[in-house]
Amino acid sequence: MFNKINRRQFLNHSSAALLGLSTFTLFSLLAKKGNSQTFNNPNLVNTPDILIPFLQEKIPQLMSQYLIPGLSIALINNSEILWSEGFGVKNYQTKTPVNHETIFAAASLGKPLFAYLVMKLVEKDILNLDFPLTNYTSKPYISDPRITQVTARMILNHTPGFPNWSGDKPVWFETTPGTRFGYSSEGYLYLQK
Repeated sequence: MFNKINRRQFLNHSSAALLGLSTFTLFSLLAKKGNSQTFNNPNLVNTPDILIPFLQEKIPQLMSQYLIPGLSIALINNSEILWSEGFGVKNYQTKTPVNHETIFAAASLGKPLFAYLVMKLVEKDILNLDFPLTNYTSKPYISDPRITQVTARMILNHTPGFPNWSGDKPVWFETTPGTRFGYSSEGYLYLQK
């Protein structure tokens, strides 16, 4: 039987997944920038005293090239922080540097992590991508009868027909579910329920 996880547990798992995704992306950039021989060296990846100086040199170069004002990175191995550092500035006007206390807005970066969790539920046969989500809820999300057409697959590929945000208004359909792409944070809220 499916054990519900609370928001805190989800955020804990999301943090680990986001760190992994961010590190993978950073390492992919490093490898693409002509560093593949150095980067593919197993000693670089497995030895922090080689990897950390490499990152300290390359990260500012990549930030400059891709116009990234600030970032924070941490290397974690076996649940221990090996190294963490802030690079760049929080704000161009104030020139306040990024540090260990800097908070970054994650915005929609949580969507891929949530989608991963949804796919794990599908993998365990707890959720079906193509069943109406009304099969999983005690009451319809909205009163429009088209709500019975909305599936997890539609939410994940942004085709449920909902607006991106409804604000303080009740959610409505802008298009018929499954007929048109329309980025929808409202859809993700529905799938969370």
